This record gives sequence, structure tokens and C-alpha cells, in this order.
Amino acid sequence: MRFPPTYANVVSTMALVLAVSGGAYAATQLPKDSVGSKQIKNNKVKSKDIKDGGIRAVDLRADVLGDVVRDGDLTDVVRDAELDADLAAAVADLVSEGQLDTALAAALEDYVAGDRDDAALTLPGGSTIQPLVSIPGLISVTARCSAPPASGDRGLEINVSNEGAGSWTYVLREYSAVPAVDTISSDTLLGGSDTNYVFAPDDQGENVRYLRITVLNGQRLDLEVSAVTNTLAGGCFVRGSVFRDGGPA
Repeated sequence: MRFPPTYANVVSTMALVLAVSGGAYAATQLPKDSVGSKQIKNNKVKSKDIKDGGIRAVDLRADVLGDVVRDGDLTDVVRDAELDADLAAAVADLVSEGQLDTALAAALEDYVAGDRDDAALTLPGGSTIQPLVSIPGLISVTARCSAPPASGDRGLEINVSNEGAGSWTYVLREYSAVPAVDTISSDTLLGGSDTNYVFAPDDQGENVRYLRITVLNGQRLDLEVSAVTNTLAGGCFVRGSVFRDGGPA
């Protein structure tokens, strides 16, 4: 036996139809830009819901960007041209706050610790002995542009003095373009003593000379001297560099 539809049954059925159809409408035909922060539940948007490249460096807080840098996840970040401006601003802040110098000094301390001296000389032919480079209490180097009497040919004399108390065991390289010389040897220099390295005068126009000493014991000590003799100035141009690392003396 069938019962005729009641008012309550009709109303409830219509409500169900409207609810279902209304939900479908809302899910498929939302107006553009109608969903905002209020409509999104917290912690419900996942990484897969965000388009690759959709978030840029400028969209991140400084502390979040710092985590990205520390975690090494820079693949997408470095493609963002706007990151340059952000980094420039961050560096400017460090400079203004006086933090950059401190940070760099700490980072480079192990790499540049030590003593260095660099110098260049232009010496006339037949010059007197001239100081070139030195590290007080450790090494001093002098140079002289030599010339035979009544000759325009120039040679070079380099004197190296061990001003420390301990002896050096070192590797030596001597090079001359003319005559063609390129030798590598080793030697020992006692504390408080010195030694001469002589590049003889020649009839070459401009001639290249080179000397390098690397001390092997105790600490790293590097001396490098390069020169051009018989220059257009009628003498020698000499450049020297000596470096001692921060190891034990």
C-alpha cells in the first residue's frame, strides 16, 4: 500500500537536492579570486598544491630564507632574479652593523694568517746592494744589478739571509732565459748565515731571471724573486715576494 507524499517529505527531499547541487556549484564554479586566507584552513595547503616556481625569495621571511640556504635547497631560489636585490640588502645591513668585517676575518683567519712582504725595484746597471723584501727576525733579501766594467750587459745578484736561529732545509729553483737554465735543487742554510744567487751578465736584450726558495722544515716560508735585466732603462727591474705562514717559528 502506498502512502501519499507528505509536506515534510517534499521539503526534506528538496533541501537535499539543493544542498548537493549547491555544493557542486561551489566546487566547480567559484568566482575568480573569491577564495582567500579566511576560506583556507590552516596547515592544509601542501607542497604539491603549489606551482613550481610559484614562491619567490621575496615571498619568504628572512629567517625562512636562511633555513633554505643552510639546507642547501637553492635550486629554485637562485633562479629568482630578485634574490640579487635581497642579498645586496642583506650584505648592506651587515656592513652597516659592522658585522661583515668580523665575519670575513673569522672565515679567512686560517687562510691568511702569517706575514708577507712584497716590493718592486728599478735598479740602474752596476747598482749598489738594495733591500728588496724582509720579515724581521726571519729573512731579509737584497738585490743588485751587476755589470762588468765598460759593458752594457746586466746581471743580477740576490742575497738571502736567514735571520732566525734555526737552520732551513729548502727547495730551490733557478731560472734564466739566456743562457737557458732551469734547475731545481735542495740545500740547507744555517741560522744567522746568508747565501748569494748570481745570474751572470749576458749580451741578451731583455732577459728574464727567476728565483724561488721554499723552506720545508718548521714552518712554510716562500720566497719568490722575478726580474728582467738589460731593460730599456739600462738596468734591471726586480720584483720580490716573501710569505711566512702562521705555523711555529
